[in-house]
Amino acid sequence: MDMAQTIALSAGLAWASGLRLYLVVFLAGVLAHFGYLQLPSTLAVLQHPLVIGIAGVMAFAELVADKVPAFDSVWDGFQTFIRIPAGALLAAFLTILIAGWWYQRNVTCLLYTSPSPRDRTRSRMPSSA
Repeated sequence: MDMAQTIALSAGLAWASGLRLYLVVFLAGVLAHFGYLQLPSTLAVLQHPLVIGIAGVMAFAELVADKVPAFDSVWDGFQTFIRIPAGALLAAFLTILIAGWWYQRNVTCLLYTSPSPRDRTRSRMPSSA
């Protein structure tokens, strides 16, 4: 998987997780587990059966929370402490991924295009010898 595909997948998952976080994790894990979705190595943990199971239970709880008013209030209070750090972590990982790619690309270009000390011209000032 090249860098553009990894960034596109990460951005798409981050956007979709704003809609239904646990459903996105569950579906990404199931699709990767059965070979329909190729995840980068940093997201390979999503295809572990334990992560898929927990995400499935949480997705079901989220579905029930929308239908039961009392449970909805408790669920929203609980999710306030989960969604904000989860979104911040996704943004941080995406930023690190993009910054690492940018740094690797630009440093490599600079190394190949920088003149060596032997290529510099000598001073045009007359020497006093």
